[in-house]
Amino acid sequence: MTKAVELTVREIHCADCEHRIEKGLGRLPGVLRARASRETGRVTVTVQGDATGEAEIRARLAEIGYEPLER
Repeated sequence: MTKAVELTVREIHCADCEHRIEKGLGRLPGVLRARASRETGRVTVTVQGDATGEAEIRARLAEIGYEPLER
């Protein structure tokens, strides 16, 4: 079972930001794919099973310098 977590992050300004987010989130357990878009300000993470949840994704984003908006 896979699930997708989508978050809004306003601080994505360039390709380097996208790369940093994708690489940082891609290292979390169970993450199959992480995509960040500076055009939309959205981060989409595809996770296998329950290895990583939204709280862990938000924490990792904060660790690498990006703060997702609250819903």
